[in-house]
Amino acid sequence: MSTENKRDFTRAAVRVEAEIAAGDRRVSGHVGDVSLKGMLLACSDTLPEGSDCSVRILLGDPDSPLPIEASCRVVRNLDEGIAVEFTGVDLDSYGHLKNLVSMNVADIDQAESEFRNHLGLKKVKDL
Repeated sequence: MSTENKRDFTRAAVRVEAEIAAGDRRVSGHVGDVSLKGMLLACSDTLPEGSDCSVRILLGDPDSPLPIEASCRVVRNLDEGIAVEFTGVDLDSYGHLKNLVSMNVADIDQAESEFRNHLGLKKVKDL
């Protein structure tokens, strides 16, 4: 079994509150890990895989949080929570997301390399 990491983005372990909204359902929990591509919401709930949804990651003061908002898709339900892939992030939220990853990733050099080699949520293709 290969241990090679095939992920485009390094995951950062964080513990901040977040909420996923899919239709009329809202699921709250905390972020278990996050990358520029997606996150794991640690919770005991599930949402249908493939569901389009939105996420709010709440940073800072609980009385006046700074939200990271993104559209996303449920990619899988796990024992530890719901994994989502980000499908769209506005510019302000993208900047906050990059900072959140940068401040919590184990290998900052790897993360910075990924930031340079990706255009937003997508990998920059060789010309």
